Amino acid sequence: MKRRSTRIAAAFLAVLLISALGADLIASDLPIAVRTDGQTYLFPCITKPVALQSRDLSTAEWIVRTPIKYGPLQTLAVTREDRPEPPPWAPDDKHLLGTDELGRDVAARLIHGARVSLLVAFFTVLIAVGVGMALGGIAGYLGGVVDLIISRVLEVMQTFPLVFFLLALLSIVRVQSIWPLILALGLTRWTEVARLVRAEVLTLESREFVLAARALGASPGRIIFRHLLPNAMAPVFVVATFGVGSAILLETALSFLGIGVAPPTASWGELLTEAHRTLQHPGAWWLAVFPGLAIASTVLAVNAIGEAVRRSVDGRA
Repeated sequence: MKRRSTRIAAAFLAVLLISALGADLIASDLPIAVRTDGQTYLFPCITKPVALQSRDLSTAEWIVRTPIKYGPLQTLAVTREDRPEPPPWAPDDKHLLGTDELGRDVAARLIHGARVSLLVAFFTVLIAVGVGMALGGIAGYLGGVVDLIISRVLEVMQTFPLVFFLLALLSIVRVQSIWPLILALGLTRWTEVARLVRAEVLTLESREFVLAARALGASPGRIIFRHLLPNAMAPVFVVATFGVGSAILLETALSFLGIGVAPPTASWGELLTEAHRTLQHPGAWWLAVFPGLAIASTVLAVNAIGEAVRRSVDGRA
């Protein structure tokens, strides 16, 4: 954190994470609070009460709107023969970042898409790290036939081109929610973590604290998960940090190819796919520029944090 670039990246990611977690409080067609017909509703933008779904709130006694008064799936009337509306830039206008060809607010979909993309990236890395550490630790400590089997599985997994393998897998599974996508990504990205953990365990198993635990009668499971894996975490932190950025890019690529997050759910990859479908409108640049900037900025910030973690682990400034 001594470097300015690291602090800027950390601040950007913190703002992005807060915006993603509080997306319903930032962009929603329902208000933060409202009093209508003698009844007060608090945070209907989160609770989504049925009583307010089709009610006209223009006659409410008082109302507190979200900063962006549109939801990610809210379809509005589109003028100019179903052409996307450009961003007005003025904060008092309706759509700060414009609309897509269905009249949906780009800013609202961008903020809600951040939640989906970050959720996919986080849980993908979590699954990959968990599986990779467990298999790498078992292979490195037990050795023999177990190490041989796990190492061959690892090598076979690494021989497959990842994108083509996911294309085939997800085409069979038919993704209807983000969880099959997360499982597919996590269970195909554990190989690098397993390889690093196995190498670390092979160097650590002859250390005094491992020999002492073995002499005291500790089971192999306790030695692996209590003593070896915590001391093999340094390279894993680096791989996991960089893995968040690569998972975001991979989710974007799969969504662009049509097998990622299913529409109309907003994700950054789906926004780019929609932008590609509107290429017949040459002036609709904002549909690709804003999601592209969000993806590029997030990946650059994550990579800056990953580089800082790598320098910290290596002990170099």
